[in-house]
Amino acid sequence: MAPHPPQADMQRWEEQSQGAIYTVEYACSAVKNLVDSSVYFRSVEGLLKQAISIRDHMNATAQGHSLTKAGLFDTTLRDLVGTEDQASVAGASLLPLGQP
Repeated sequence: MAPHPPQADMQRWEEQSQGAIYTVEYACSAVKNLVDSSVYFRSVEGLLKQAISIRDHMNATAQGHSLTKAGLFDTTLRDLVGTEDQASVAGASLLPLGQP
């Protein structure tokens, strides 16, 4: 015996409702998992910031060393030669040929 049209409508409505309930439960579960993961996201964010800071510090230190070495050379040369003008002339004469 075929279900009466109102009974078929009720069955279709029940199936659609169950599908909608499943979709909402799945979405809620996904949101909960994201919220639970926020601790890990913050941890990764902190590690990335720390890595960027270390990289910047290393770059600044590397630049500082090259500037310090050049500064030490100029200061030492100036002390040996006497004046800054004489040091720059003496320094230029120490460079290999073809370089200013």
